[in-house]
Amino acid sequence: MAAGKSLFINEFEAQLAKAEEVAEARNIAKEIGRSGHLSVPEKDALMGLARYRIAELERNERLDVTGEGKQSLPKQADNPPVQVEEPVPGGTAIVLPAVSPTAMGQAITAWDEVARAIERPEDLCTIQGKPYRKASFWRKVRMAYRVSVMAMPGYIDPKEGTALASVRLNAPNGAFVDATGYRSRAEPLMKDAPLHNIIAKAETRAFVRGMRTLVGFGEPSAEEVDGDGA
Repeated sequence: MAAGKSLFINEFEAQLAKAEEVAEARNIAKEIGRSGHLSVPEKDALMGLARYRIAELERNERLDVTGEGKQSLPKQADNPPVQVEEPVPGGTAIVLPAVSPTAMGQAITAWDEVARAIERPEDLCTIQGKPYRKASFWRKVRMAYRVSVMAMPGYIDPKEGTALASVRLNAPNGAFVDATGYRSRAEPLMKDAPLHNIIAKAETRAFVRGMRTLVGFGEPSAEEVDGDGA
């Protein structure tokens, strides 16, 4: 059985590598989600590969095609070229902050002020004696930071009662994050949950994880630690 699954994984990986259009890669992702020959971890890994391939193809499609298939990059802004640090002895390059300490401090202060301004008692719940913010809090963060959310290919297994949701969150400055959320009836509080509830919880987990990563602040939400506050 393991050998058979390995063949299916190799086949999907080869299809994704050969995909030349976003729509083609998305269809392959849908086939991965529907496949009955893959385990949940295998589907999860392949979905991650599919998201990266889709993002790569989307970037390629945004390029202007000119002449005999040659691609020209969008016109750059009138900014000085980025200075690349020379590698230090031993072949290891130094990674430097992209912003100044002052700017980073201002971003952290702004986050603290926004969080205090939007948080309400109904945005919190207690799990094992510790307070956690619910998805309602992070939806207000999305509005404050003007983040857009786009659904990505996921999968649903009605028989097993499982769902994997994938989303892409885009910030106004062009930064984006792809995130996934998994939910199943095997988890606490979900034993007798209807399928649509499982799907909604998976989507909520994906959204909150993506928001925390995109803005760079915040701890796991109630929905990520067995809470039911979506």
